[in-house]
Order: sequence, then C-alpha cells, then structure tokens
Amino acid sequence: MKKGIKTLRYEGPHTLALRVAKLASRPFGTPEISSCCYKDLTAPVVAPDARVRIDIARLSDGDVARLAPVIIEANRMARGPAGRMDLESAEKHVRKRLEAGAVCFVASYEDELIHYNWIFPGMPWQISRLLSFVPATSTEALLDDAFTLEKWRGNGIHGAVHARMLQFLQRSGYTRSYTNVDIGNRSSRKALNQLGYTCFSTVILFEARWSGRKRMVRIGRPLTQFRVGS
Repeated sequence: MKKGIKTLRYEGPHTLALRVAKLASRPFGTPEISSCCYKDLTAPVVAPDARVRIDIARLSDGDVARLAPVIIEANRMARGPAGRMDLESAEKHVRKRLEAGAVCFVASYEDELIHYNWIFPGMPWQISRLLSFVPATSTEALLDDAFTLEKWRGNGIHGAVHARMLQFLQRSGYTRSYTNVDIGNRSSRKALNQLGYTCFSTVILFEARWSGRKRMVRIGRPLTQFRVGS
C-alpha cells in the first residue's frame, strides 16, 4: 500500500495503473511495460560523472572475452534458467552484433568490466520489439540492451555511459537517438530524463503463458508529432 501511494505521489496515476496491471497479469503470462523515448542530438550533450571512478570506452575486439561473463549474468537475471549461456555462446552473440554494425560501449572499474550498452545505427528496429513501430531514418540510432552488474547499481554508471554514447553519435553525424526503459526501472528513467529524453509512447508486450505467443499494444501519440517538418 505504501509503495502504491509513493508511486502515485512521485510518478503519477498513469504509472501506478500500469504497474498494477503488470502485477495482475502475471498469472496469465509475462508482461513487459516500457516507455519509448527519443532525444534530438542537435544540441551539445553534457556527460554526467558516475559516483565511482570508471573508465568508459568503445568495446574493442580484445575485450569481447571480458564482456562475455557480463552477458551471461544479464541473461540469467532477465530470463532465469531459460537465459543460460556459456562463454562461447556469449562471445558469439557479441561478435555477431559487432559484425552486423552494432557498437558497444563498456564501463570498467580497475580490471573489472561492470556495464555495457549497445548502439544499433541504421539497423532494423526489430532489434527491439518495443521500438519496432518506429520508422527509422539513416541519421537515427537505437540505444538498447544496457546492463550494469547488480553490486554496481545506484552509482550513475548508466547515465555516464549513455551520455558518452550520445556524444559518439553526434560526432558520427546522427541527429536523433531512441531508447526504451522499463516503467519499474526508476533509476534508468531518471538518468534518461537528465539526459534530455522525451518519452512519447508506452508499449505493453505480453507473452501468454499457455502459448508463448507475444502481443504488443502501444499507448501514446504518433511519432510524426515529434518530427520536424512532418
């Protein structure tokens, strides 16, 4: 009850209603409710500092093996037993994305790799089911699939890395970025808000327990309302 009152007070009735619906639907399947957001890259991006000293860099070929254990942990946390991977599978997953043109940024603390995030420039939005309805252009990029090791969360790492990725996109000539965030991930939503993102739609992706089939419902204004000249 207290948690519901807090959500209503700080995040509004819309978010509260979606969270209640998410909890109520769990016996029937797996719901995923996310906000879809965009950011114009025509203005300078100010990169906030993380609350721990980290090194942020674009993933190099030599660091793929270091990233693999973090990929395994991310899959375990997201999918449970169904997300099990071995080191070889995790490395193949990373290399496949890199070969297709994706860009990965990572954060390290001393010798430990603790965070990753991906850029999918000019690639099909099917990479993200939640943004598959966005009609992308060649100067727009999707930022998706970020993960921070649990013990390092709450240190502003996601926001610091994300900002560096936006600066990279600006230098590369991109004019807009998209991302999505789970409605329950308050820290990531706060980070995106600080970076100047605008959330334009809520997407509900539901996987029925008895069939495994997925259905998607979008709530919000059409993207054309946010595009200049459309």
